[in-house]
Amino acid sequence: MRIVPFWKIELLFALAWILFRVIAAVVKRKFDIKRELLMLLMYVNLAVLIRLIYFPLDMLTDILIRYRFFEMPKINLVPFVHLLEYNYAGNAFINVAGNVLMFVPTGIIVPILYKKFDSFPMTVLAGFLLSLAIELSQLFTPDRVTDVDDLIMNTLGAAIGFGIYYLVKRIKNRNGKEASHGTDPK
Repeated sequence: MRIVPFWKIELLFALAWILFRVIAAVVKRKFDIKRELLMLLMYVNLAVLIRLIYFPLDMLTDILIRYRFFEMPKINLVPFVHLLEYNYAGNAFINVAGNVLMFVPTGIIVPILYKKFDSFPMTVLAGFLLSLAIELSQLFTPDRVTDVDDLIMNTLGAAIGFGIYYLVKRIKNRNGKEASHGTDPK
């Protein structure tokens, strides 16, 4: 067993992220501050997801890394069966709400960053695939469960996030049209 402070891992990823973005700007020979800030927001979103998913809040200071090659992974493929096992309904609600809320930012940021994801099906697909990647990676992570409930709730969170994005976009477009009609000279 080896204990690694979380901040060291996050610092390593942050440096890798910055290096990647600098190389991308040099290769493309352009730098768009608005896009870079959105990319930074997506990076922070992913860092928070990684922190909450792989390093639960009960391990606030350090991460315990263990290698268990012969332990069977924990998998739940039956939807909502574990929600009924909670002794306290509040814990079930926290689990569901947490999984949904974690992916709301993804549903907002992805269509802003990537125009080909500026549709409900594409954004939901992106949220589903990101959640699936996380769930599959938990097959190899000690003390984590690969759970279909998480996949469903995370995907729902991305869908809700896209709904928020879409509503804001519609309001912004409507206000822009009203402003342009109001300035027409007669």
